[in-house]
Amino acid sequence: MMETFTLAVLVRGINGATRAATAAIVLLVAGCGGPKVVPNAPVATADVPPAVLDAAKRQFPDVTFGAAWKTPSGDYELSGKNKRGKLHELVVSSDGRILEAE
Repeated sequence: MMETFTLAVLVRGINGATRAATAAIVLLVAGCGGPKVVPNAPVATADVPPAVLDAAKRQFPDVTFGAAWKTPSGDYELSGKNKRGKLHELVVSSDGRILEAE
């Protein structure tokens, strides 16, 4: 209700295309208060659960995983390179299920 009142006050007295542009900008700014996205938290590979590391090693046996992140849902993202330097990334659930692999 407050957004409607604010919009009405801001566009009062503005004509034509300027009114439409102002209304669009106000609605865009008012819509910016949505839910906050929580980024993945970095985790030392030593702190990644053994089931996660075991699953990652089964998927990519020749990869050395050097970076890990814990997602807000509790899964783990791992990133590492093989001996030829190719980057591999995967998402593993905390119980060791591979959810995504690249």
